[in-house]
Amino acid sequence: MDLKITIMTTIDMKKMPSTWAVCFNEACPMRETCLRFMAGQQLPEGVTAWPTVVPTALSDGRCRAFCEAKTERMAYGFRHLYDHVEQQVYRSLKTSVKQYLGGHSSYYRYHRGEKLLSPEQQQHIVELFRQYGYKGEVVFEAFCDELQFPFMQQKVGAPY
Repeated sequence: MDLKITIMTTIDMKKMPSTWAVCFNEACPMRETCLRFMAGQQLPEGVTAWPTVVPTALSDGRCRAFCEAKTERMAYGFRHLYDHVEQQVYRSLKTSVKQYLGGHSSYYRYHRGEKLLSPEQQQHIVELFRQYGYKGEVVFEAFCDELQFPFMQQKVGAPY
């Protein structure tokens, strides 16, 4: 089985939260690894307003709004997940995976690769297989590295 590996070099703006503050501070010493700066450089043409980090966030060479650009290894598609599953446990195991992934329609979006499985979800599916006695490798169709936008709790009047 060939694994398709993609390393994301651009930000998929559809996955960036609309409230995600971006940065345009070219003088920031942290800009090379900052997800906010990367996002600011990749805003689509024609965008005239977006939440933005203000210049005073940078003080003494450190930025209070800095967010390191990190990727997670996401899996997508699992059409061959049950290839080696014995028929007597197939239905029960599949039902367990379906329930974990949020039901029938959500399950099939993951199954076809329309939705990505996080490392935690991948591990949980592996654990379900282990509960059913399978010790071999659990096979997902493909993987990609996705930039992660961390949830940052906002405080009234001072979000960062």
